[in-house]
Formats: sequence, structure tokens, C-alpha cells
Amino acid sequence: MSDAPLPKLRHPVFLGGLLVALVLMLYSTTAQFDFVALDDQTHVLGNAAVRNLDIGSAFTQPHASLWIPLTWISYMVDITIAGGVKPWIFHLTNLLLHAINAVLLWRWLEGATKRRWPSLIVALLFAVHPLNVESVAWIAERKNMLSTAFWLLALIAYTRFARDGSCRAYFATLLAGAAGLMAKPMLVTLPFTLLLLDAWPFDRFNRVGWKRVLLEKIPFVLLSLGISATTVWAHQTVGGMMDAGALTLLERTLNAGTSYGLYLRQLFWPAGLGVQGRHPQEILVGAGIAGWIAVAALTAFALWYRKREPAVLWGWLWYLGTLLPVIGFLQAGSEPNADRFTYVPQFGIFVALIWSLWPWALRQTRAALAVFATVTIALAGQTAHLVGYWEDSVTLFERAATIFPRSFRANANAGFANARLKNYPRAIQYYRASLDVFPAQSETWNNLGAAMAFLGDDQQAIYAFRQALLYPPVDPAVTINLNRAEQREAARAKK
Repeated sequence: MSDAPLPKLRHPVFLGGLLVALVLMLYSTTAQFDFVALDDQTHVLGNAAVRNLDIGSAFTQPHASLWIPLTWISYMVDITIAGGVKPWIFHLTNLLLHAINAVLLWRWLEGATKRRWPSLIVALLFAVHPLNVESVAWIAERKNMLSTAFWLLALIAYTRFARDGSCRAYFATLLAGAAGLMAKPMLVTLPFTLLLLDAWPFDRFNRVGWKRVLLEKIPFVLLSLGISATTVWAHQTVGGMMDAGALTLLERTLNAGTSYGLYLRQLFWPAGLGVQGRHPQEILVGAGIAGWIAVAALTAFALWYRKREPAVLWGWLWYLGTLLPVIGFLQAGSEPNADRFTYVPQFGIFVALIWSLWPWALRQTRAALAVFATVTIALAGQTAHLVGYWEDSVTLFERAATIFPRSFRANANAGFANARLKNYPRAIQYYRASLDVFPAQSETWNNLGAAMAFLGDDQQAIYAFRQALLYPPVDPAVTINLNRAEQREAARAKK
């Protein structure tokens, strides 16, 4: 399909500059934000390799259940540039990476499909979508954007390889893929995405044969298997992987269906976004069934529609496949779904949507421009609104607790954030709300006891510390806190 009816676009440098400027406009305030008490301490402030600028340890030692040496090295570069551990430099790098990814997404799609306008629109939707606020505004999610940058570079190199068979381009694809895996294991689906490109738009299965296409992917599969094994080892080293028996296969399947459906809804109606929603053991049966019904229906539609527009099936398979590592079948951590998980999968939905609407857009140019402008402004407005909640830990977690009142983690973190500011009555309120949802939290009971002790209520503190001892893993500090509270209470009784 020709894009001739549309006016000729300006130079690519100008258009890329517009994408960068838009991202900077939406996210520039993050440079004034602080670290948040959610993995920022773990990956930056409490990461000895990062603080000591120890590149060797970044490659040889897992940390926080992860092995992501290139992400940690990127933090070291920030510290070196800023002359210390200063939050503004980390935020600035994050927003620049998101801007770069938007440009790379556009250039890759245009190079692969030879379609400038729809490719640019996909990149613009990605640049402004509110689902990406979590990835950009959260320092600890550097791994998401850095790995995506390498992923897009790999796709750009593979596009050249698919066009002219360049060995240099093939090895550049392999190198970029390996680098992306060392930034975040999400790239384990890179071989799958390359196969999708072989099918559309390159048609390489027919041009060079399926045997050659599959043989070319063997090094990429080996890389993915290697990083998968490393990731499992890193998680097991610190207990980050949930016990395989913690959830049944049926429960995992329902979790996956819930997440697939939820992300689709959020892409088209991004309301109620926030960190730390439900616990993976909170099984939403109805949502899970509805999600899988939606997946089945949309898969059937994409298959039926593929001859009219193959990009629809391509985009849908991209969405389903790239979400697979984080969809909940193998649960790592305590979040079955999170906004950041959609950072790459959303590419597929945007491509399917824009390519399917493009014939109508060519016939009704003015109407299409009006609709697209309205959607872009609405998404950008929501993004600008959400960015402000990442200013500090209290603002972030109190909003999360408001949106997800049944999230024990959101409430526990809201309590911890208030306790750091010595607002103990409010901290206690959130700790109790967290424990009402999920009592088996030794850490939260201990924090509740500490807040009670600071307010001078040692009787309640003793009760909380004793509760903390009931739920493993128990921090040795709990016993110390309990002994001190009992000594204070005994001394008070003697008076």
C-alpha cells in the first residue's frame, strides 16, 4: 500500500528530534525526583558493585536475584559522570533511554516495512503511553529500557541481514542480543521475534527456506537458554523464585489469562495505573477466564484477517510471545502483573492497530489526523499526570495503596515510607491495612512493632514483635527489638 496521498515528511533527523523533545517534555520533571523505597536501594544504593564501581563483580556476582551486569555498569557510568550517587543523573539517563528507544522503534519499523507514517505513529504512541511511566520514572527499571535499546538495535541489524544477507549484520544482531540479555533476561524471546520478522515483512520462509531460517536462530536460542539458566540460578541463590508448588498449573494459567486481558485493557484504557497491585496467590477466576476467552477470540480474528493485513496477526503474536516470560507461568517475585512488563509487548498491539486502520486513514485523512491527535494528547496528559506520583516514596505508595487497597505490599511500603519521615501514626495505619490483607509478613510485623515502640506503646510493640517471630523468614533484628521492648516494659512495671 502506498503512502503517496500523505504529504511528504521532513528530514528523519527533524522527526526524531520531535520524538525526543516530546519525551523530554513529558518526563523532564523526573530529574528533580528522589530515589524511591522500592528496589532503588537494592539495585543502586545497596549494591556494593555499583557503589564501588566494581565492574568485575558486576559480571561475576548475582545481586537481588538477578544477573544484569550491563545495567549495573550503566549505573556506574552515571555515578562517574555525576561525581557521586545523585538521583538526577539516574533519572536523566532513564528518560534519555526512553527517547532513544522511541526513535529506534520508528527507524526499525520504517526500515523493515518501508512505511514511514505508520511507523512514526507507532513510535509516537509508545513514546507517550502512560503504561511506560513505571519504566521511565523508576530508577530500578533501567534494565527495562537498556535491554529494549539493545533489542531494537538487534532488530535493526537483523533487518539489514534479511535484506542483503550480510554476515556482519548477522553477527551485529547476535552481539546486540547478547548485550540485551546482560541488561535484562526479557530478551529470551528474541529468537521468536526474529522468526516473526522472517514471516512478515521479510517473507524469508519462502525466499530462503525454513531450514535455513531455523538454523540461523540456533545461536540465539543457545544464548536464551544460557541466560535462562543463569536467571534461575540467580533467583534461587537468594530465594527470589516462588516455590514451584506455591501455585498449581490451573492457578498459573488463570493468572496468565488475567494479565493478558488486563494489559490489553490498559493499552486502550490506561486508567487506575499504579505499582504493586495484587499478589500472585490472589487468583481472579472470572478475570482469568475472561482473559483467555479474549485471547482465543482475538487469535481467531487475527488468523481470519491475516490475508487482508498480515501485520495484525504479526502484532498479536508479538504481544502474546514477548509477554510469555512475565505472564505468570513461572512466577518470580510477588507481582503477577506490572505496567513495566508491557514495555516491549505493546509494540505488537500498536503495529496491529495502526496497520489495520491505515486504509481508512488514507481515505479519511482529516478525520484520522483528528482522532490520532486527540488520542495522543489524552495519552500524553495521563502520562504527565502519572509522572508526578513518582516524586518520592510517600506520594508513590500512598497512591498505590489508594488504587489497590487490597495490596499488602503497597500498604506495607506506604507505611515504611511514612515511618522514614517519622510519621508513625500514619505508618501504623498502613502497616495494619497490609497485615489485614496478608498477616504472614514478618517484616511488616517488625516494622509495626518498631513504630509502636517509637510512640512509647511497648505493649503493642511486644505483641507485634512476637507475631513477627511466627512467620519466616525472620530477621535477627526482630529478637533484638523484642528483648528491648520487654526490658523497657519490665522497667516501667517496677516503677
